Amino acid sequence: MPQMLERYPVVGWVRPQNTQVLQDEIDSLRAKLKQLETEMGSREADPISMLPKVSMHELYSFEYRMHAYQDGNFKDIKTFRKLTWAQLLNVLGSSFVSPTPEEYFSKRMNEYLNETGLEDARKEMPRAHAVSRAQINIRALHEIKMQMRQNEWIVPTGRDDRQRMLWQLTHKAQKLLESNVLDSNRVFQFKTMH
Repeated sequence: MPQMLERYPVVGWVRPQNTQVLQDEIDSLRAKLKQLETEMGSREADPISMLPKVSMHELYSFEYRMHAYQDGNFKDIKTFRKLTWAQLLNVLGSSFVSPTPEEYFSKRMNEYLNETGLEDARKEMPRAHAVSRAQINIRALHEIKMQMRQNEWIVPTGRDDRQRMLWQLTHKAQKLLESNVLDSNRVFQFKTMH
């Protein structure tokens, strides 16, 4: 087999007689792409900058799932939660005071939902006594992260030694956390806002 590869070199799975035609087509497409980018004034705007900023007291509704326990059994429940952006910043903010890996967004939100999800579970299972394995919808988590970035509450700060993206609160977000706008008692008022 090694001798066969040496005798008949090919690029990938393309037959050798077609390589020049394909290379010409690739070069032509690259030139056309470059021309179109120049005509359009380079690439499109950053999708993050296209997001409108949100106000602190605007509600955000997101889906999550959890295991709810009742009478010795558990049921996988999908439900919705509504929180203001101030509440979301308060929940996530303490985790990102110093540069922190990206997976802490989901870790912290899931911890919070485990701590507070029993009332949501009781809407479907009135005798539920515990919840676990809460998991926020991945799209919702991404939207939260992008919106927090758009509002200049978090910024990427580089990568750690394991090449994980690191995020940190901005000075603006730290001031908001320290102010009365994000009074910690207000975070738990969501229970009456369903």
